[in-house]
Amino acid sequence: MISDLKSTAEIRHELHRIPEAGFCEFKTQQYIINYLTMLGYEPEKCAGTGVVCFIDMNKAETIALRSDMDGLKIKEQTDIDYKSVHEGMMHACGHDAHMSMLLSLAAKIAVENLIFDYNVLLIFQPAEEGPGGAKEVISQGIFERYNVKYVLAMHLSPDYPKGYIALRAGEFFAGGAELYFNIKGVSCHGADPQKGKSALMAGICLINELNANISEKIKNEEGVMSLGSFNSGTTMNIIPENCQISGIIRTYSMKKRCDMLKDIEKICGETAMKTGCKISFEPVVTYPPLLNDTQLSEKIFNIIKNDAVIAKKTTLTEDFAYFALEKPSVMMLLGIRDEYHEEPLHSSRFGFDESVLDSGVEYYINILKNLY
Repeated sequence: MISDLKSTAEIRHELHRIPEAGFCEFKTQQYIINYLTMLGYEPEKCAGTGVVCFIDMNKAETIALRSDMDGLKIKEQTDIDYKSVHEGMMHACGHDAHMSMLLSLAAKIAVENLIFDYNVLLIFQPAEEGPGGAKEVISQGIFERYNVKYVLAMHLSPDYPKGYIALRAGEFFAGGAELYFNIKGVSCHGADPQKGKSALMAGICLINELNANISEKIKNEEGVMSLGSFNSGTTMNIIPENCQISGIIRTYSMKKRCDMLKDIEKICGETAMKTGCKISFEPVVTYPPLLNDTQLSEKIFNIIKNDAVIAKKTTLTEDFAYFALEKPSVMMLLGIRDEYHEEPLHSSRFGFDESVLDSGVEYYINILKNLY
């Protein structure tokens, strides 16, 4: 018996109050299960703290719709009356909005008895912000169990006008890798620098070489390298023995990422020879590049063409890319930019006009009705 229907905004408010870190979304998971059960569905736990819900239309194939679930370790600085009650955690990337749109869609299907040419699989995926819950969801075998043909997702974006859908075929989000450098030199008194090997100066040399040979030689269409931290030394008159540097790279192909990491490894070796310091380089490969399926992107663009814009490639990463490696997939961006909301994603003051939530639900319905 459907007894407690809520508006999409109300659902979002309740989820916004309880942001949780990746693979710790226990309250969020229970909220989703309770709401879907109230609607008459039989949701299942998946990937630890995730949820999947199969909506049977008596069809041979299934379209999966994915929402991420996790919040961010950010102290919320808004004045809304539904702000986070979890200290130091916030839904600052729109995941509460993504979940609320799928739950509202599920309610519409149940109440209005909507019928599509595909079954629908709702995926509420944990840990998008890290370490990557999409792989865990895939490992559960749900694509095979429910004969999934396509996977779709929608993400809020302040880069596009409010209410419009932005998408592109092919390269969309970049793949990433974290870069960690540890430099070991020989410490000595600053008055006798010739008696030591400065890890600090070796670090500066390494940064200069990386900037000259990596950053300046790649274009944004190919990728980007950014160094974000540099730590060396404890006092002004001691030549430091240690230096730690860290950064990231982003590329639109796994081959380019591999090539860049090889180039960085080579530069580390050359800089070590030049400075006499030992340099260890430890990259951590993160999400793969996200490529939207070309044919599926074109179909969706044609369905919503009056409200669609062609998106630009972004050097952000998205673990939805793992789904795209398995099945034809499309990530869409739902624009939220207007004159009153200018905060970027991951801002402690992030907010948006919630009228876009119902627009997102209608986009999903339109696509499901017309995708053949």
